[in-house]
Amino acid sequence: IDCTKSQWDDAPDRYAVAAEDETLVFALHNDCSAAQVANGTVNLSTIAFLVISLLLLSRHQRKTEVKFDEDEQTAQDYSIMVDGCPPDALDPDEWKDFFTEVSESKVTMVTIALDNAPLLKALVAHRKLRRMLQKPEYLKKLRVNLGWKKRLDNDADVREMLDQTEPLVGLDKFFARIGLGDDIRSHYVELIRLNDLIRDLADRDYDATDIFVTFETEAGQRRALQEMSVGQCEIYWNRSTIPRYCKFRGTTVLEVIEPTEPSTIRWFDLSVSNGDRIKGIIISTILSFVTIAASVVFLMWRVNDGDSFIALYIAAMNVVVPAICKYIVKFEAHPDQGDRSMSLYFKITFFRWINTAVIISVAVPFTHTLSSEQEDLIPHIYTIFLAELVSAPLIATIDIAGFFKKHFVAPRQSNQDDCNACFRGAPWELAERYTTVTKLLFLCFFYAVLYPLGYFVCSAALFLTYHVDKFCLLRVWEPAAHVGTKLAEMNRALFFPLCILALFIVNSYHYARFPYDNLCATNQTAGFEYAGNYTIYTEGNVNDEYYAEYVDIYASDTAYKYCDQDILSAMKFPATSKTQSDDATWMTDDQELLVDIFGWSGFGVLLAILGLKYGCMTWSYLCSCFRGTYEPSGEDMNINFSSLDGICAYVPQLRYYAKENFPLIATNYEDIDLKLMDWEDPDGGYEKWDLRREIPEDLMKRLKKKRRKYLSIVKHYPLVPSIQRILDREMVRLLEERSDIVSKSGASKSDSSTVKSPKSARSRAYDSP
Repeated sequence: IDCTKSQWDDAPDRYAVAAEDETLVFALHNDCSAAQVANGTVNLSTIAFLVISLLLLSRHQRKTEVKFDEDEQTAQDYSIMVDGCPPDALDPDEWKDFFTEVSESKVTMVTIALDNAPLLKALVAHRKLRRMLQKPEYLKKLRVNLGWKKRLDNDADVREMLDQTEPLVGLDKFFARIGLGDDIRSHYVELIRLNDLIRDLADRDYDATDIFVTFETEAGQRRALQEMSVGQCEIYWNRSTIPRYCKFRGTTVLEVIEPTEPSTIRWFDLSVSNGDRIKGIIISTILSFVTIAASVVFLMWRVNDGDSFIALYIAAMNVVVPAICKYIVKFEAHPDQGDRSMSLYFKITFFRWINTAVIISVAVPFTHTLSSEQEDLIPHIYTIFLAELVSAPLIATIDIAGFFKKHFVAPRQSNQDDCNACFRGAPWELAERYTTVTKLLFLCFFYAVLYPLGYFVCSAALFLTYHVDKFCLLRVWEPAAHVGTKLAEMNRALFFPLCILALFIVNSYHYARFPYDNLCATNQTAGFEYAGNYTIYTEGNVNDEYYAEYVDIYASDTAYKYCDQDILSAMKFPATSKTQSDDATWMTDDQELLVDIFGWSGFGVLLAILGLKYGCMTWSYLCSCFRGTYEPSGEDMNINFSSLDGICAYVPQLRYYAKENFPLIATNYEDIDLKLMDWEDPDGGYEKWDLRREIPEDLMKRLKKKRRKYLSIVKHYPLVPSIQRILDREMVRLLEERSDIVSKSGASKSDSSTVKSPKSARSRAYDSP
């Protein structure tokens, strides 16, 4: 009744007309049972179990983070960071005296980061080019063997090498111009340009951007953070009620925070201004949306064409697009690796959720949701789960690129450093691994009502992902970058609530749209007028035997009319039984009950998340604008910084910008205890990785004479040896007393595991004078 062909344009195979009477219209009705109370009860029980499990998992993660932090002392436990310091505050002694007064504790180390990013970029580029030109294959291209008494950081020597290099002619010149060849003369020209650039940049004055101060005790760090905890508005207006001795030079209100771990700091990006940071984020976000839009258009095109390899395309894009996102993130400047990982996490998560779960639901016609043909939704969901179960672990385990580097590239390298680089392992990102897990969970939750088997397939995929990642972590991947707990905290604050929300809201829409055929029963029957045998033609192709089907109509058969059941496309929220119109109802009584329960529950969960969780987060942010909000985390373990072995300090090093076997040192490290470096090259020492080697000798002498500060400044204030020996003996005594007390009291292993043990018996229990 009242059914036209235009209403079925998105699914013409479900519309047919009779050959005997073209005014007699047929539509395909899904004869499956609608949502029942029993099914809804099982689903509600499953959701309750998942909610409780996610809450317990969050609680366990928070406890584990605190336990890990208490089990190992790091420089973060003893340090503070001054963000946005006065630009002329370049004297570490001034900072040492200031924070000694504020904290009433000994300052062990001060690091001053400078806004010298262009110089660092030039030094790294010079190093890469110099090392390339020192390879034997480039030496063979010289007309005369000059020997390596010549220095590539000496302008005269480089110009002589340029003169002795044969120019390219013929096809070699043509291939070099189109990027298929190598023009060694252009490399020498670039080296001369970099030498001139370094001479210019190194002879400039640079401002301080950030200060890292490491105290001898945790109590000193906590006292400094407590004393200087102020609101953002107070910092912006430089007005605060804190004591005068807590203001730098008696006038400046500083923003003092607890820094991330030294190995996570991106020293190259510290000097980037807020305007440039915002610009980089805007550019990367636009590029990310363009990439996501391109993938959406491609998948929609293939789905509409009935392609049977949709799952393969989705699995492939889940591998390719994250690699593109990693490249896009390079446009952004982040002060530490944790912030970069969070940005990458958002981009990859947003793409994978849309690519894996949402696109298929949108691209497949609404009335093809419950059909069993290959191009319909349920078969697509199954193949996507199967592809994710097999493809992602298989690609991670095979590591084709790593195998090629180790067995083909490495034996053909001309020096040991390049050979070692081939065995570093495959690069990986913790953010990308997080999104692999969240992608599977989101896909499972999104289609929980339509495909309950997804719970079991998702469990198998997560089990396999865990063991594959564990294998790759030990055998395939390179050592991971330290990102701290930011990703885990963001995962708990963002993903877990969204999962719970999706379970309620998406399930309510799935229940509300059953039976997915856009047909509503009427009070009329076919009657004797239309009873009989008919030949019908689907898609309106009358007299085409390919589309012909034969049906029997009985007088008691119910007549149906067209009604739009896709309330999600109609933007009706929340999904309840009231979304049906008075003249078009399709829900059964059980279905209406379930839809109301899930719909209003989802609406309540949404309000709870927005009002309680994110409302509290917003309130905390607003409070931080007007007052200090610092609160210490964990216990003060009364262990001194100088008493720990294997602990690293805030020494400026380029770990992530320059892909080298070891970090490139971008500061003066001669005056610090080398045990404060968290790595050691057994072959070349630290000098081999010193960026100052790229500066010409004559320029270096002139800079030392001028006392020019062109690299970040580090100054170490070690303990007096006699005091250190006294403290060592005292700590040994305290540790022995603690051991006796524990053994006498019969303390359990779980209680003793919360005590943070030093990495050496050389530790102390109180402040040094």
